[in-house]
Amino acid sequence: MSIPELARILSYREPGGKYFVFLRDRPPRKGGPGLVVARNSLSGFEKIVSEHFPVTEQGWFEAWKTLATLDRREFERCRRAVARNEGAYRNRTDDHELRREVELGTRMLLTPVIFLGGDHVKCGNLKAKSAYDLRFMDDKLAVLNVGTPHIVGELPYGDFTNIQIGGPGENQSTNPFVDSAGKIIGTAIRATQVGISDSFLNVADSLISAGLKAAGTRSTIKTILAVRTTDSELFFLYTVTEPGQLRIDLSPVLGRIREVLASTRVAHQPETSSDAAAIIEQLGNAAKLLDRGLITHEEFNRLKSRLLPGD
Repeated sequence: MSIPELARILSYREPGGKYFVFLRDRPPRKGGPGLVVARNSLSGFEKIVSEHFPVTEQGWFEAWKTLATLDRREFERCRRAVARNEGAYRNRTDDHELRREVELGTRMLLTPVIFLGGDHVKCGNLKAKSAYDLRFMDDKLAVLNVGTPHIVGELPYGDFTNIQIGGPGENQSTNPFVDSAGKIIGTAIRATQVGISDSFLNVADSLISAGLKAAGTRSTIKTILAVRTTDSELFFLYTVTEPGQLRIDLSPVLGRIREVLASTRVAHQPETSSDAAAIIEQLGNAAKLLDRGLITHEEFNRLKSRLLPGD
């Protein structure tokens, strides 16, 4: 880690801290940036109590030497703060790099999804009814904790046997008290609007009932994504997109999965090698020699056993 980065770690002032070392930015005409030791004042402002040291290893050493001379206890406190905050800084930096790497490799992100359950050998840390991110990447489906770059399980596309998208889709539910409320309001209006025609009151009654139903109706989406591999079967609930639209959105990813599976099958196909053709040719020649009486049956069988050892 560079000296400026280390210095910026100390930008966090602990409550009760008296001294600290930090990187002070200055314009070039005033000598440029420098490392300084400062003291917290009662008014909340810092007061620089050292010279400006160069932003180098030697300057870093001289700044801390000055702090140790001023107050040994503060020197130890700041040293512990650097060690602690450096670890947090490294974790943030590592997370940033990991997130960038994950996002660059993502073809499609579904978030959040609810893990419903299933047989999940390669995703052993998944908890039923918990939310996760699903990232369809170049060669695998990655399951991550929501909003983080940390993968908790991976399913290589080459192991896929099936992926299904279904479920009830969009569902609407109406508050059971809506109809009763509409009737009560309609009755109250009729009781107060004496002399108004029934046709007008019927229209008003219908409009009130329709408005109450619209206000009391809630729409939800339930899409089930089932992923099956050679050794796992997982079910996820997605509440953002209904099944038909999700199938369309995932079409490029499904095409990529088919590509990987096709290349995997080709790679594992037994080769129709030239060796096999040569064996067939030799057996044919041996059979011709046997027909002509040039070799015996025992000699033919010995040749056959050498060419086809599993026969």
